[in-house]
Amino acid sequence: MKTENVPSSAETQLVTFSLGDASFGINIMNVQAVIRTPAISQFPQCSFYVNGIISLSGQILPVIDARTKFGIRNGEITSSASRVLVVNVKGKNAGLNVDSVSEVLRVDSRSIEAVPASLSRDVDRSLITGVVKIHEDNKVIMILDVDSLCSMEHQTLEEAQSLLSDHFISSDTKAPAEEVQIVSFMIGQEEFGLEIDKVKKIIRFPEITKVLNAPQYIKGITSLDDTLMPIVDLSTKLGCGMVEITDGTRVVVVDLNGTMVGLTVDRVHEVRRIPNSMIFPPPQIIRNSTGGRVTGIARLGGGERIVMLLDPHDIISYQVIEEINKHEETSEEE
Repeated sequence: MKTENVPSSAETQLVTFSLGDASFGINIMNVQAVIRTPAISQFPQCSFYVNGIISLSGQILPVIDARTKFGIRNGEITSSASRVLVVNVKGKNAGLNVDSVSEVLRVDSRSIEAVPASLSRDVDRSLITGVVKIHEDNKVIMILDVDSLCSMEHQTLEEAQSLLSDHFISSDTKAPAEEVQIVSFMIGQEEFGLEIDKVKKIIRFPEITKVLNAPQYIKGITSLDDTLMPIVDLSTKLGCGMVEITDGTRVVVVDLNGTMVGLTVDRVHEVRRIPNSMIFPPPQIIRNSTGGRVTGIARLGGGERIVMLLDPHDIISYQVIEEINKHEETSEEE
């Protein structure tokens, strides 16, 4: 029986990010996109924790300075790794300026603990709903109450939208089209993407065990959540050469109808929503060069940025997975 690839009721998906030395998480259902920090327009009479406003896909959004909101005043967000999380609260969008976005995690909801009394006084406890301890990384992720985080005077936002709409929004702006949410990542100089509901989690490159007589694109196997998982060198599989393992290398874990497979990428770029109107069939030359594994082309930034969309089911066959599993079972028996 085919298993639908959806989080169980006992799981929570978190988009995690950092502010200084602290780690935070937001339920992915509240996250509309993760974007590079754009030019931010100042607007008078905004709350003290609002940096200003931006235009995104025809919308005027306030951008909240997360450091100020949390009382973390030791520096400004100037790193090239800084991002803006676009979050949705009760039908309204707002941006959240953060130092860097770490990864997308699925955690057992039962592992979420109450806010400890020892939580740093520098953090506004009213904005935290719970914490998750990641033992392998020896860190604690604080889960945000987005409703409280993004509470701001609606009048201020409405005034900003009214004042700047003539500059940013054309009169023929259409209603938002149907969208797809993706995780995009880099392999060399090329950008690829997977639909978010096909991604189980994103992890650092783990310790692996080599598999004898496996295809060249199989880097090895590792244990994740007490399950053996093959690690695919996605660069080799797509004909882009072999990925060099660095501190930035990540493994995108996909769920193929109940079987987990890890895909190595140079680095994860962002999480964002893309209108279906911006997705086109791939040119034949791209289909040929990637073995037909690119299912669509997303053209962003007026066509200056291309994201090649993949279907993980086309990357590794069940026959290869079964052969690896059989090999490991035989090795254990010996």
